[in-house]
Amino acid sequence: YQRRVHGSIRRVASSPFARTLQTALPLALLVGDRKLAVEFLLSEARQADGPYRPNNRLLEQRVQMQFEDIRRDWDLGYGSRPIATPEDDNTYWSRMEEASAAVRQLLLSGVGNLAVFTHATPVLSLAFGLCGGEVYGYNASEDDGNCTALQRFVDGQHAVGPAGFIHLVFDAQSKCRRVHQTENPSDDGAGGVMCGATPPYKCDFADYPAWYWRCAQGRGPGKCS
Repeated sequence: YQRRVHGSIRRVASSPFARTLQTALPLALLVGDRKLAVEFLLSEARQADGPYRPNNRLLEQRVQMQFEDIRRDWDLGYGSRPIATPEDDNTYWSRMEEASAAVRQLLLSGVGNLAVFTHATPVLSLAFGLCGGEVYGYNASEDDGNCTALQRFVDGQHAVGPAGFIHLVFDAQSKCRRVHQTENPSDDGAGGVMCGATPPYKCDFADYPAWYWRCAQGRGPGKCS
């Protein structure tokens, strides 16, 4: 679906969590040639532990076969360190800053179109980390501008459902030029990905201003988890 809508994907990066690797697998197989870069910085947000047994031999056979495909397509030349857990707000924000820099480095390496598979919270954090400055006027040294830019971004994006994605457009110098609206193929009614009862997720800015990125307004009501 992503290749059809947004052109030929040349590289795939994924969180090491099993469910994310499974979602990335069909596109990774299309790209082929060991192009699956497994990046721990893309892990789920604010977890007590890292990915639990991503290659679990106790899973049913069809899932084990999927992980055999993942193993064959794994880019062994791409190195990534496990993240520190348990994770709180500060360590999450720092990780997202590092993740944004890592993804930008992949873009600067000239890989072409890149698909990044992560989770409902990190995908919005990453989009803002990559495009907040160029598209929304984010300035880390100005608290007021920081929160204003972040609020504009969060309020403007729809919730992220299973296999949902956000298309970011970069120029030849890897500068972000456009952030598209969240797309959830499971909602398109045209053979999209159906993932049970998992609902789309988004933390509203008013409920937890600093959920996705550093913000002087902090937790606010702290309603998201």
